[in-house]
Amino acid sequence: MNLSWLIPPLVGGFIGYMTNMVAIRMLFRPHSEVRILGLRLPFTPGILPRQRDKLALSIGRMVEQELLSEEVLRRRLEGPELQEKTRAALGAYTGEILDRPLTQILEEEGQDFPLRDIVGDFVNSRIFETLLEEIIRSRAKDSSLLNRYLHTLFAPAARDLIKNGLSKEINRQGKGDAPAYREALERVLERRPGLTVREFISLDEGHKGQVDAALSRRALGTLEENLDKILQTIDIKKLVIDRINSLDMIRVEKMILDIMADQLKWINLFGAFLGALIGAVQVFLSFFL
Repeated sequence: MNLSWLIPPLVGGFIGYMTNMVAIRMLFRPHSEVRILGLRLPFTPGILPRQRDKLALSIGRMVEQELLSEEVLRRRLEGPELQEKTRAALGAYTGEILDRPLTQILEEEGQDFPLRDIVGDFVNSRIFETLLEEIIRSRAKDSSLLNRYLHTLFAPAARDLIKNGLSKEINRQGKGDAPAYREALERVLERRPGLTVREFISLDEGHKGQVDAALSRRALGTLEENLDKILQTIDIKKLVIDRINSLDMIRVEKMILDIMADQLKWINLFGAFLGALIGAVQVFLSFFL
């Protein structure tokens, strides 16, 4: 039985499979140019090693303009999912601080714990401003008088007046003697040794939730306001370019081949199919020509 007609499809399939496999390998290899008698062999190094700088620049530009652009990040910051996760993260962090016993804080910090300075800095911080605003808003719901003058209390001049008054009172009570604050706190803790920060400032869960939400809005708002400056400082395109150029080509090759293993397998098989098809057409035509 003459099976010579099988040879062209088999040879064509083999050639098609090997051609595609070699072409895929030539994307990465050789990693450096090969010279014979001082002449560089064509197609060395491989396409990706040879065009590495252009590839890095192209990917960096695409990431900066399409994937991590200012517009994309702003939409992400405004999304409810990120806002909820930020609020939850801040809530967990503030909850951990509020639930710590004051005795533990004093023991960890030792005798040099700057309590008066911390209180003073807190009063002058934006966090205290947010906390004060949330407390006033919550109290205003039950007071028609407070509710009537709510906009006046939130005016910058009114907030500064409250903060300056508290700062002066802190300095007056301390009388320049920082340990006086610690001694006063220790006397309180003698009567209530398990007193936590939450209990000390009388912050219930409802008010804490309001503060967490306000802090979350303030943090995301500040981030959004300065997003353009942050992106300029980070320089995403340069970051991507430097990262790609720092990768070893063997590692890049392995990552791409692992990711595209199934697709590349079918490319090889498709090459074998085309080669076999051409061989079969050749056999078919040989019967009629």
